[in-house]
Amino acid sequence: MFTVTLGNQKGGAGKTTCTANLAAIAGGAGLRVLAVDADPQGQLTESFAAEAMAGRSLGELLDRSLAARPTVDQVRLHHVAPGVDLLPAEERPLERAERDMDGDPLEGLSVVRQVLAEVVDDYDLVLIDTPPRLTSLTTGPLVASDAALLVMKPQSFHFMSAKAFAAKVAQVAASPLNPGLVILGVLFNGEDAEAQETIVVERLVADAQWDLFTARVPDSRLASKATLSGRPAVLAYPNHSITAAFRAVTDELLARLAQLPELTAAGA
Repeated sequence: MFTVTLGNQKGGAGKTTCTANLAAIAGGAGLRVLAVDADPQGQLTESFAAEAMAGRSLGELLDRSLAARPTVDQVRLHHVAPGVDLLPAEERPLERAERDMDGDPLEGLSVVRQVLAEVVDDYDLVLIDTPPRLTSLTTGPLVASDAALLVMKPQSFHFMSAKAFAAKVAQVAASPLNPGLVILGVLFNGEDAEAQETIVVERLVADAQWDLFTARVPDSRLASKATLSGRPAVLAYPNHSITAAFRAVTDELLARLAQLPELTAAGA
C-alpha cells in the first residue's frame, strides 16, 4: 500500500478535484483505493455525493479524547466510486480532532498513521486530501505518507504557497516521525499552456529542484462543475479530454510510486 498526501497551503489549487479524480481513475483501473478527507470543509466527501453517519467520520477516528472511538470499518464508506472507498469528513468532529492532535505533537501527529495501519492489507493506494493551511491535519497525513504531491496552478502566488507546503514536508522528513517522506513531484492543475506565467513558474519549480509532472491538468470548468455535482469529472465525462488528462496524471503517479521502496508509512 502506498499513501500519498496532496497539498498546498493555498486554497483553490485544486487538491480536492485532483484527489477525487485520481482516486476514481485508479479505482476504475482495478486498484483498491482509499480516499481520505482530512479537510474540515468536507469537499472530498461531497465530491462523491457521500455523507458520514452520525458519530462515524474521520474526526472520530482521530480524536483520542473520545472514550470510545469507532473502528475504520465502522467509518469507511464502501464503493463511493468503482474501486474506491472513503473516510468521510465532518466539520466539527474533525476540528475537535485537530485540537486534540495539536495538544500532543508527538503522539497526536502519529494518529493518522495508526488509523491507516488498520487497513494496510485492504488497499493498494491511499490518497489524502488536506486543508488549505498548515495545521496538524496536514502534518498528520504527511507523517502517515510515503510521498507528498504538490498540487498548484502555474501562477506565482500558488508557487509561493507550494513552497510553504514543501517546507513542511521537509520538516517532517527531517524528523523521526517519517524520515522516508519524499516529494513525489509537482502537478500543474488548471494549466493554460499558452500563458506566459506558466513558463515563468516552470522555471521557479526547476530552481526549487522539484520534479514537475509531465502530465498536467488543463484549465477546465468541467472538473469543478462535476465535483460540485457529487461526481468526479472522469466519471461524469468519461470521453472528455479532461478525463484523458487525469488518466495520464494517474499513470505518471503510479509509475513514480513504483520507483519508491515498497515500504508503507502507515504500517511502519
